[in-house]
Amino acid sequence: SVLHEIYIYKPLYVEESKNHFELYLKNVNKLFNSDIDINEFISILTKNDKHKDILFSCIELDNRLNANKMNEHTMGAITRSIVLSVEEVIKDYKEERKLLRCLKSLSEDEKLLKSYIIEEYEDYNSSDELLELLDKLICDNEQSLEQYLAIYHASRNYLAHYNIDMNKFFWGEDGERRIISNTISSVIIILYKIEIMKEEFGI
Repeated sequence: SVLHEIYIYKPLYVEESKNHFELYLKNVNKLFNSDIDINEFISILTKNDKHKDILFSCIELDNRLNANKMNEHTMGAITRSIVLSVEEVIKDYKEERKLLRCLKSLSEDEKLLKSYIIEEYEDYNSSDELLELLDKLICDNEQSLEQYLAIYHASRNYLAHYNIDMNKFFWGEDGERRIISNTISSVIIILYKIEIMKEEFGI
């Protein structure tokens, strides 16, 4: 069947779509003070088979974001699936069910992360306000691992608890796509961070 062929060739599809990950590689090398190439980057990201489904969905979302005709319901479903699938990867790795505790353990500066975190239901009164705070988090701070962990946390809360405002979440008020692009960046960075931590601890 077509679905069977997609499952079989998914790893090859990810491997042949390296160009989609070049921008993320630049961010990773900057954040982690590394100098890996695209082949090593893809090799690290695809060590865990669960990551391949997430990466495949990231490529599909990227293609849809740049298509002439877009099905916003499909794009929303793909994005929610990506973010919530990563949550399970994080929790399984840390063997902890509280997401914020997991993110703190991935952080290199817990105090900085705490200053970035938009606390669930305490710091905002509506989905629109959460998106405004998320956009402010992206715009007002220098790129760091802790910033991306906080971006992921806020995006996860938005996607898990609210209907997606396609215009604000995907395009933004100025059309710059900051929230969706930084959400996917946070996903890739977290997957990479987990894999290098596994190497460091010999898991």
